[in-house]
Amino acid sequence: MPIVKINGYTIKLPFNPYEAQIKSMETLLNSFDTGNASLIESPTGTGKSLAILCAALGYLETLKGKENEESVKKVKTTILDENLKKFFNEQSSEEEKKKVGPKIYIASRTHKQLDQLVSQLRTTDYNPSISVLGSRTQYCINSKAKNALDINTACRDLVDSKQCHFRHGVGRLKKKVGNIFDIEEIKEKGKNCAGCPYFAARELAENADVIFAPYNYLLDPRIRNSMDIDLDGSIVIIDEAHNVEDTCRSAGSFEFDSKLLDLWTNELLSAARKSALLEKDVKPNFLTLIEFIGKFKKHKGITCNESNFEFNFKIFKGKQILQQLEQMEISQISFNVFTAALGELCGNEEANSLMSQSLTQSLRRLEFVFSVLFTKSTKEYVLCYKQNKKESEKFEFSFWLLDSSLIFNLTAARAKAVCLLSGTLTPFYAFSSELKFGFKNQLVAPHILQSNQVFIANVQKGHLKKELTGTYAISETKEYLLQIAKIIEEIGEMTTPYGGTIVFLPSYAFLKKVNNYLKIKAILEPQTGGNEKFEKVLKSYRQVIEDKTRSVVFMCVYRGKASEGIDFKDEYARAVVAIGIPYPSIKDPQINVKKEFNDNQSRSDSTGSSFNGSQWYSTQAMRAVNQALGRVVRHPKDWGSVFLLETRYKTQYIKKQLPAWVTEEMKEYETFSSTKANYKKFLEEKKMEKFK
Repeated sequence: MPIVKINGYTIKLPFNPYEAQIKSMETLLNSFDTGNASLIESPTGTGKSLAILCAALGYLETLKGKENEESVKKVKTTILDENLKKFFNEQSSEEEKKKVGPKIYIASRTHKQLDQLVSQLRTTDYNPSISVLGSRTQYCINSKAKNALDINTACRDLVDSKQCHFRHGVGRLKKKVGNIFDIEEIKEKGKNCAGCPYFAARELAENADVIFAPYNYLLDPRIRNSMDIDLDGSIVIIDEAHNVEDTCRSAGSFEFDSKLLDLWTNELLSAARKSALLEKDVKPNFLTLIEFIGKFKKHKGITCNESNFEFNFKIFKGKQILQQLEQMEISQISFNVFTAALGELCGNEEANSLMSQSLTQSLRRLEFVFSVLFTKSTKEYVLCYKQNKKESEKFEFSFWLLDSSLIFNLTAARAKAVCLLSGTLTPFYAFSSELKFGFKNQLVAPHILQSNQVFIANVQKGHLKKELTGTYAISETKEYLLQIAKIIEEIGEMTTPYGGTIVFLPSYAFLKKVNNYLKIKAILEPQTGGNEKFEKVLKSYRQVIEDKTRSVVFMCVYRGKASEGIDFKDEYARAVVAIGIPYPSIKDPQINVKKEFNDNQSRSDSTGSSFNGSQWYSTQAMRAVNQALGRVVRHPKDWGSVFLLETRYKTQYIKKQLPAWVTEEMKEYETFSSTKANYKKFLEEKKMEKFK
């Protein structure tokens, strides 16, 4: 395997690295050495995953080599006789067990993406000890727990009562699984040797060189604590990090409705009754929790002053939040009493077992939000009170975190170095502004594509000569829908001999409208049904491509399951059609308060570096577009086409938010008719290359 020297580190790769990989590894290694945080944008097909793995493992291997050299020198100079030799050999074997170098966490958004990283790791010459963290839902092989309503509580009860024989086999599984494994492999081996994959993965993580995890495990303080993840002095590498800001805001937010309040109350009442059997009298603590959450039902004085299609609502900002809480008799004093009671119950093993894990996690989330509101600041949050339009007795409280830096910095402050990577991170100043963190190392890695590998067209009009401007008003018109449908049909027909066409639309509702105008049978991304249904649809799409029996068009939505984490290489995505720009709904109160929050931050920032509301709003849309465009051309020998059916890409402000590999090759066409000849020529050239 090729070996390269980068920043003094020996890096082994499965093939000669691209320029993008060299630059990415240089930036990563600099971060590992200096502790400076990194932002790295490396386009699809540039070998980003391998760059991450080889840089991290080359770094660790070099550190271990240096440590071993130092240990040998130390032993050679101090050994005086055979007795001392024996002593030092024993001591040395103990020291070998100690971990050399920082623990490395490599995170991505989904477990599917983590499986892909593990698969890439197998192609290298490295053999680190790893672990892949996951939930019980992913890992559990005990049918009793898997089929329970609350798998976490069922697992805890089975383990506590010593009725889960898989828990007793964890040691066996740890010995059998080997250094490198993915989720399915450890589950299969767990079934074979009757060992629990969930607890095995957690225990293996204690001494692993590299730990793979979904990035909400690292960013969400409650998940981090429940999984016993210690980030102190570690290196944190987050791949597919374009969603980090949203993940942080979500981790710091909390919503609950009247139905959930009733469930909590009933469960706590049941726990209070059962607590009479415990040695320690903890019933007063349960009653304290019941009293505290009952205060949220004292909301009758709230008058909603806004509404949308779904509900009436009222927004409380800053000190208004505390004033409203005070009206419901929730004060810092009552919160402190609640916190003390919750802490005592969670710290008492018997009392804690009377509550489901979903309940304790919910109460801990509520505790976190209120601890910020009462002890830090109210400016990072808004409270949205919602009331059902048809059934006014149904209500919901939403505490929305608007400042993602509050969560991100809890993670970043503990790690030795933090590195964020994605194919779509620019503009970098958005991350620096939103996360309020200094990313000293910044890199936009060059794409490896040649101009003859991509055909990129920005189409302005359809066959009716009407502009393709996908604003809400225009996109509802029959003319717009007719034009979009006809272009999709023609692209699909032209592309089918070479592979599939993936179409991205702003919403499921709009997808259905366009589909009603299509004269071909398209495959539709499912709106419901979870991963299982999506995988079934994806399989049928790939099967139709392989059969080549009809025009193959896969209709999907931006931000949907097909838009990231799926490797549509070669014939599985010869064309990507991007329709409209998926701006978040302005009817969503959470979007509006976030825009307003950013505007206020920008106005009060004398440096002018803060991201204002319009910039944030636009970036939210364009990141979704850029992720979708990345489904085409997945490796150096791949090829494909991109069709942007939207006039607004002519606007410089929007155009500059597209990836460089798109803007460099993009040509504007007045109509799709004028596009077809060039696209046909491109396809014929690809056909000729195939037979060379």
